[in-house]
Amino acid sequence: MYIGIIGAMDSEIAFLLEKMQEVKVNKIGPFVYYNGEIYSKQVVAVQCLEGKVNAAICTQLLIENFDIEYVLNIGVAGAIDKRLSIGGIALSSATVEFDNDTTALGYELGHTFGLDKTVIECSETILSRIYHIAKEKENVLVGVIASSDRFVEDNITKNMLKDKFNAIAVDMETAAINHVCALNNIRFCAIRAISDNGSKVEFKKFLENALDSINRIIFEFLKNN
Repeated sequence: MYIGIIGAMDSEIAFLLEKMQEVKVNKIGPFVYYNGEIYSKQVVAVQCLEGKVNAAICTQLLIENFDIEYVLNIGVAGAIDKRLSIGGIALSSATVEFDNDTTALGYELGHTFGLDKTVIECSETILSRIYHIAKEKENVLVGVIASSDRFVEDNITKNMLKDKFNAIAVDMETAAINHVCALNNIRFCAIRAISDNGSKVEFKKFLENALDSINRIIFEFLKNN
């Protein structure tokens, strides 16, 4: 069985491809899936592109075309919790799609149809394994990761996400990937490195630093799990 690893940007999966051996390339729909070995683990890595729809379609095709044991989402995120510094790690205990807004129909903000939940849990087993590694290497926090199809910069939204969902970080893909995994009964966890505190300038400046944090953790995880 394969470990599926999804990143939105090419830079988020580039280091995996450098380490991957016996690589096979499969173009399925608009996405390119690279499957091979990293530390003797069977891995499929793919760039899903930014946004919830891209992430969801990419995840479904991954699950349908490969024998997937579980899915990891890696990449960068914006901090909500002030305890997370640049380069720190947000690990997902759960996710929420906070732009799902059917409150006018009586549902809670973030209600996810098909699962009939607002906050979708992640795999406790995988989370525990990753946390054991990450806590020794980085500033790490476990909690809810919130996703929507916009780059969140304003404090009003960030404060709402913290108060309503107890979210620790925000991005544009994690919750959508978890949504698809939950519908398919596939275990999931996200490893998100903090690249900014809600500023586009910070994002560009600290992207490389954040990706270095991910690299250290994911390789240690694949080597020892």
